[in-house]
Order: sequence, then structure tokens, then C-alpha cells
Amino acid sequence: MIASGESASLGAWGRLVPGAFAVEMQTRSGLVTELPPEVGWGPDSTLFWLDEADGILLPIPRTGNDLLRVDLATGTVECLEWLYRASIDEFLHVKVWPDPDGTAVLAYERGTVKLDADGRVRSHETFDDFGNKARRWDPAELPALREPAAAECTMRVSGTATRPSASIVIELATLSLLDEAFCYGLLGATFTWAPGDSLTLTVLADGGGLLADNLAYAPRRPEGKAAFGLPEECVRSVVRGVGAGAEKIADLPGGSLIFRYAAHGNIGSSTRVFHGLASAIAQVLLGPPTPWYVALCDVLSLPWPG
Repeated sequence: MIASGESASLGAWGRLVPGAFAVEMQTRSGLVTELPPEVGWGPDSTLFWLDEADGILLPIPRTGNDLLRVDLATGTVECLEWLYRASIDEFLHVKVWPDPDGTAVLAYERGTVKLDADGRVRSHETFDDFGNKARRWDPAELPALREPAAAECTMRVSGTATRPSASIVIELATLSLLDEAFCYGLLGATFTWAPGDSLTLTVLADGGGLLADNLAYAPRRPEGKAAFGLPEECVRSVVRGVGAGAEKIADLPGGSLIFRYAAHGNIGSSTRVFHGLASAIAQVLLGPPTPWYVALCDVLSLPWPG
């Protein structure tokens, strides 16, 4: 849906109108919500995706970074994801279409975002000009690893910081110039905040079984396969990676950080990749708000999309 003219219909929910300072959502129940200033009016500014049945509106930026979600019943606006846009205006584009299973796909010049039926992110894949691919997964899309823990330790923290409990899974396929080889890894963790001066780190490793083709980048050889689990030689890399990420955070929160998602390739496993993934995940979950791909590019010295 493109908003232009004096107003744009939201079906049974109401309408969008261009206000004096911001686009306004006016519902039939009398609720008026000003959308964030980055939501513009007109065909060159914002594309709107309306799910009238579920009362969800997604303002999708033509050129900006923030993918938003609006609950039409309550007027609640939240940022779903950060899009990694090209730096050259001529390259910018975005489109969205429905999938037969009731979900939606959003494609833009540097990636693809898959949304579930509730308008939330199932996965976000992005890539650069050098063949590096990275993807953030909703952990609900993947099976968790099994007990017992392969490593466990406790870090002392100040106990003054609070962070929301959250989970993230990041998958990376990269041609490593340092290793002179194709490297692959998938790693994910759940952080649960708790008061106190200790942060417990747990690393699970026992997976078993191959990943389905739609759940992993295929390593670049015909015999390449990706399997659940964390190789023994990469367990310590994850622990050290968390330590490296924690060193970049001024005030660590208390609670637990459990690495319960992992996959590796029988061709292209790299301790450096798992170290970098763990460091990026620690920064995203334990530190101030940081886009996941920004942290990943930083710790692995990957080029920033542009």
C-alpha cells in the first residue's frame, strides 16, 4: 500500500493521514497515534504493508533503516529490525509480497526479511559484495541443543545493569582471508536477566543430525553438509568469544547466558568464526542496543554493506 493524497485506508481499522509534523494513524475507535518521524508520506518515502485480519501495519522505509510494526488495536509501535541499506541512492529498493503459508517476504537491496503471520521476524539475511552472508534467526525456528553442558563458568559483574531477557541466533558463511578457506557457523544464545552480581555462562554442544536445507547455508562443495551441534574444538572458542565481547561492555548485567543453538559444517568449521559469533552475540544480548550485523562486522572485520 502506498500512502498518498489526503488519506489512505486501513480498512475496518481506520485510516492514515499526513499530519502537520508526522503521519497519523486514526482508528475507528477514536485512537490517534503519531507514527515516528522517519515514517513518511508519498510513494518515494514509505511502503505500508497492511494485515487487516490481524490488525498489523508495517511501515517499510524506501530508503531508511528501521522496519517498524504497528499494532492497530493499541497503537503500539515497535522496531522489528534494522535494515542494512546501500550507501548509493540509485541502488535502494524494497518490495514485499505474501507467501502462501500466510507469512510475508520483504526484499531489499542488501537482504531478505521473512515475517511470520504475526508480523514478526522469522529470519533476516544480509550479504555484502565479497560473498559474505549472515542471517539472524528467530530461535523458535531451530531445535535447541541437548544437555549436559560442555562448558560452564560464572563471571562477577557489577549487578547494577539491567537488560531485557532475549534470544538471538546468528548464522555466517564467509570466505576467510585469514584462514584462506570458506568458513561456516551458526550460533545462538538465550539471556535471562536476574538481580545479583554474577553472570552464569553455559555452553551446550550436543546436537546430532543434519540441518534441513532451508535452515542452513549449504557449504560450497557438493559433499558439504551442516550438522547441529558445536565441535569440541570450538567450545573454548565460544567461551573466549564471550569474554572478548564482555570486555567491550562497560556495565554487565547479572543473570544467565546459555548457548543452546549451534551448527557447523563438515567442510569449513572455524574456531575464529565461532569466537566472533560468540563475541557479537554477547555484545547484542548483554550490552546497550546494538544492531546484530554491526557487532558481527566489527568483531570479524567484515566489510560494512555499502
